[in-house]
Order: sequence, then C-alpha cells, then structure tokens
Amino acid sequence: MLGNRIHPATGEVDEAAVKLFYKVMDECTVEEVEALLKFGMNKLAECGITCCQTDDLKGIPAAPWRTVIQAYRNLEARGEMPVRIYEQCLFLHYPEFEEFVGEGYRTGQGDVFKIGPLKLLLDGSLGAKTAALTKPYLGSEDNYGLLVISQAEMNQFAALAQKENIQIAVHCIGDKAMEVTLEAFEAANRQHPGTDRRHGIVHAQLTTRSSLDRMAKDDVIAYIQPVFVATDMDITEARVGKEWMQETYAWKTMNDLGILTVGGSDAPVESFDVMDNLYFAVTRQKLNGTPEGGWLPHEKVSVQEAVEMFTTHGAKACFQEDCLGRLKEGYQADMVIDAEDIFVIPAERIKDVAICETIMGGKTTFHR
Repeated sequence: MLGNRIHPATGEVDEAAVKLFYKVMDECTVEEVEALLKFGMNKLAECGITCCQTDDLKGIPAAPWRTVIQAYRNLEARGEMPVRIYEQCLFLHYPEFEEFVGEGYRTGQGDVFKIGPLKLLLDGSLGAKTAALTKPYLGSEDNYGLLVISQAEMNQFAALAQKENIQIAVHCIGDKAMEVTLEAFEAANRQHPGTDRRHGIVHAQLTTRSSLDRMAKDDVIAYIQPVFVATDMDITEARVGKEWMQETYAWKTMNDLGILTVGGSDAPVESFDVMDNLYFAVTRQKLNGTPEGGWLPHEKVSVQEAVEMFTTHGAKACFQEDCLGRLKEGYQADMVIDAEDIFVIPAERIKDVAICETIMGGKTTFHR
C-alpha cells in the first residue's frame, strides 16, 4: 500500500513499515516502562500540563499493552505521577480489543491513571498523501489516500465499544476517514442506543461543511492540534487545492457549530508546549510571525477560546468537567502559574511566556 515501505536508496521508512523493526527489539520490563513514563510526565509538567490524554498502549513498541497499564498503576500506587493520565487505548486488531473488553477494562476506571477511550488509527497523514480523501490528491487521478480499517471493521469496533459503554477516539485527517468514522458511530448508536458517549475524531483536519454538520449533530468531539498549522500551511494547497484548503483546520467554525474542540499536540510528532499551541490557535502564524495576518485567518480563535480548548473542553472530553478544568471550589487544585498574563499581552508574545510553576492536586510538580 502507498506509504508502507522502506526506500532502498535512502533507508527512509514510511508508515507501517516501521513495524518490521519492532520484531528485533527486546521486550521492555515493567521497570523500564515506568522510567520512560516518568520521564515523559516530568516533561509535560515542565510545560504546565496537569492532565493529558495519551495513547501509550502501542507507543512503546517493545512493551505489551498490559505491561504499560501495570507500569502506570505501579507509579500511581507509589504517588509518582506528576500528571493525570487519561489513556487512549490504542488497538490495531479487533481480537485484541475483545480481550481488553473481556478483561473488564472500561472508560473511566482509575483515579490519577484512568482508562479513556478506545483509540483507532483510520488513515495516514497529509504530508505523506495517505490521509483518506473523497477526492484524489491534486495532480493525481487515483490517489485517494489510505484507509487502514474498512467500514465493516470500523462498525465492528464501534458496536462493541458502544455496547460496553467505552468511549471512542479515531485518528482521521482526511474527510473520507471522517465519513467512515461518523457512519460507524451512527450505526453503533442505532444498534446500541445511548447518550453522552463523547466519541471523538482526532485531528479532523481536511474537513467539509457536511462532516462538521454531522459532528455537531451527533455531539462528536474534535481533538485538534494547533501546532500543525506551522508545517501544514506550506503543503495543504499543493495537496488538495486552494478551494478546499479554505475549509481545513476549521477551528472557529467548529466552535461556532457547538462542536467540543479539545486542544492537543500529537507529541512526539510535534511539540507539546502549550504556550506554542495557544499562539498557533490565536495567530495561525509560524513562530517567526509569518504569514502576516495569519494563515486562513477566518479560522482564528480568541485567547479565551484557545485556553478553553486546553482546560474546560479537555476536562469535559474526559468526563471530568465536574472536578477539573477550572479554578473553582470543590475542584481539584490543578493550576499553572505563568510569568505573564496571556490575556493582556500581544498575541504574538504568548509563545514566549514562561511557565513558573505547575501544581497538580495542590502539589507542586514543577517550579522554575
């Protein structure tokens, strides 16, 4: 399939071909996984992050998913987690997800470490021309990108998750991937009716108005990554054309339609620095301040809207809006102290604001 290969001339590895190297790696011990997780969480705390959605079950190639869960539980039991984790439980094959469900795992279980949604990867990326589209890539008659999971398989995953009250989050960059996912959500809800499942689409980059309308109608969350505009503004028009480009990365439109937009980073692909992400959301410019006025400026959001994406909206996506996401009596004492007030300084300076202190549950997890 397009993109899943090793280039003989350069040795570069595309997409799923990287899995060939997993077979020769020694399996990690629980202790080794704990060390990796602690390193990552400490880096998050340095950036003012107190709660994070992450998909670690396949993120450490040499560690089985049960080992990753055990490592988190060990760290939690010892009080060594500086960040609350809401685990996006990534599975590539349906039988493995069946085992996970059969062992009793469900969304919401846990405390500092919580089981979150089923995570699925449906298409590729814009840069590699593997995001699944309803129209071919510009300059190509037959490249519509890549669907990793068929509609029938998506329906199967979604039906079991819906039946067992498990939230779902699906990687979808192209509009075709979003169509397949939304159809699976709707089919699962017809088969197992329910409310407030809070299923979501991760990225939701190459949208159309029809896909956004469906997301709004079905209360589907959009997990967006503002940092992507810095790199993708240079390639989007070349991939899909100027007309369709106007509808992409449509954060303001999502907000106006009432879609719950949740800010993230896609780290380690991009930086998880929150100040950078707030800057990108508000200015839609590169870190050097270009282009003047921002890329597709009609989709900029306000500082208030950007902050909500990374606070109250994130808490709601985790079913924790009654205890996280704001400073309020009765809520967890999670907060960050910044060197400057980002609501009063010029937007172009937000990226330069330093984190002075991070506090999670009333305990300082980072201090500069």
